[in-house]
Amino acid sequence: MKDTKFLIVEDDELTREVLKKTLLGLNYKNIITCSNGFEAIEIIRAETIDICIMDIELNDKLDGVDTAKIIGGKTKVIFASSHKESDTFKRISEASSHGFLSKPITSQMLQQAVDLALSASN
Repeated sequence: MKDTKFLIVEDDELTREVLKKTLLGLNYKNIITCSNGFEAIEIIRAETIDICIMDIELNDKLDGVDTAKIIGGKTKVIFASSHKESDTFKRISEASSHGFLSKPITSQMLQQAVDLALSASN
């Protein structure tokens, strides 16, 4: 579904741009980006987002897991992080999640996660 609407929530500008360019390279064109959970909440309230790629550790008072809990089931969230500790996965399981990407993220990993999220029922 190449008309899928994405939101990338990533506080690191370079990582945010790499993710966007990777999605563009996979022929997805409808991509919004932001740098924190507060912006993400506002965007998701205002627009229909199919998939949100959410960094877990955001440089803000609101991290990715808490942001996902607030937005609830309004969008499918794929978490991204370089952290692989069990505490991280426990927190993710408490939020509505449709996948996890371990950084650094390759285009193949991203495509597989998107495909799984799109095929999952809400």
